[in-house]
Amino acid sequence: MIEKAKPHQISCAIREIKISNYHGLRDLVIDDIATDHENLTTKDPQWVFLTGKNGYGKTSLLQAITIGLNGNRDGDVILCEQDGTGIRITLQHYDSQIVNHIAEQGEFEEIYNIAAYGSARLNKGAKVGDENSTATYNLFNTDGKLLDIETYLKEWFNDRTLHHRYEETAGLLVGLLSPYIDKIEVVVDRSDHKYVKYHEMQSVDGELISFNEMAAGYKNILAMFGDMIIRLRQAQENPVESLQDLSGIVIIDEFDLHLHPQWQRDLVKKLTDLFPKVQFIVSTHSPIPLLGAPPDKTVIISIERSLNEGVVVKRLRKIEKELAFLLPNQLLTSEIFGLEEIENVYLPDNELDKVSVEDKYEDIEKHKKLRKDLELRASNKELFPDDLFDNEKF
Repeated sequence: MIEKAKPHQISCAIREIKISNYHGLRDLVIDDIATDHENLTTKDPQWVFLTGKNGYGKTSLLQAITIGLNGNRDGDVILCEQDGTGIRITLQHYDSQIVNHIAEQGEFEEIYNIAAYGSARLNKGAKVGDENSTATYNLFNTDGKLLDIETYLKEWFNDRTLHHRYEETAGLLVGLLSPYIDKIEVVVDRSDHKYVKYHEMQSVDGELISFNEMAAGYKNILAMFGDMIIRLRQAQENPVESLQDLSGIVIIDEFDLHLHPQWQRDLVKKLTDLFPKVQFIVSTHSPIPLLGAPPDKTVIISIERSLNEGVVVKRLRKIEKELAFLLPNQLLTSEIFGLEEIENVYLPDNELDKVSVEDKYEDIEKHKKLRKDLELRASNKELFPDDLFDNEKF
C-alpha cells in the first residue's frame, strides 16, 4: 500500500513495526519511532539503538525488520516458514509512505536500498550476483561474503570515467579508518597485478599493509562499510554525485563487535556525519556507541523478556532527552542496560567506601598524590604544632 507522505528529514526511514509469532516475538508493536510528542511533529531518527540481554530477541527483531523491508525470500531460500507469522513495516521511502505486510497478498513493495549485517562480517571477496552475498544474507547466516570493496577500488582506479569514484570512496574510507589509516593506494606490480594497500599512520618506515594484516576491528569497518557503499550506490533511485547523498536503511547486529571503546564511540559520530541520509538500526551490548550518537537524531529501544509476556519493547524517551549529559556508568545503570551494580564483583561490602568516584582515571592519580602531599604537610610540626588549636592561646 503506497500513499503520499508529508515532508520528511531522511529519504528512507522506518516509522512503525508490528510483528507477531516470529522466533519468540509474539505480539510486538513499536509505533512511535518517528514521533516527537513534545513538539507534535514527525521526525525520522538517523539512529535506532536496540538494547537487551543475550537471548532477548534483538537479532530476531532485526531479522523481522529486514524481512519486512526486503521480502520473505533470499533468492530461492524462504527466510521464515512459521505458520501465523505476521510482519508489518511502515516506512518513509523517498516521497511515499509504504506499508509492507508479509502476511497479506498484494501489500508488499521490496526495498532495494538496504543492507543488513550479522555478527560474522569479516569475510569479503564477493561481487554482485555471487552466491551468499545478497544484501540481507549476512544477517541470517554465518557463511556470507560481503562485496569486496577492494575489487571495486581496483576497477575504478583503472577506468578513466570512474577514477573519481575510486578517489572519493578511498577518501571516505580513510575518513572512517582515521587515525589508524591515513592513505589507501592501488599498487601495481611488475606483472601488472593490482593490490589495494593501506598506510598505517603510526608506521615509521612508510610500509604499506594489506587487508589481511589489519586488526579485526579495522577489517570489520572496511569490509562492512565498503559493502554498504557499493550496495546503496547501486540501489539509488537516481545517481548520486556524492557518497554523502546515499540514502537507505542499514541494519547491524552487535554494532560494537571487534571495536575498541574509542572506536565504538567515534564510528557512530563518523557515520552520522559521512552518511547523513542513511538510517542505521543497530543492536549493541555496550553503552559506548551511545556516547557518539546525536541526541536529537537518536531513538533507544529496550527489549525485555518474560515467561508470561514474551518479548516486550519500550522506547526510552526520557533517556534520549538526557543522552548528551550521561556518562557510561549512568548509561549502564539506566533502563538501557539495567545493570544494578557496577562495582567489582569481588569487592567486599566493608570496602565500598574505597571505590573511586572520579570520572577519569587520571583524576584518581592526581587526588592520590594530593592526599599524600596534604598528609605530609599535616605531619610537619613547624607548620602544624600540636598546640596550634589550643583554646587557651585565644
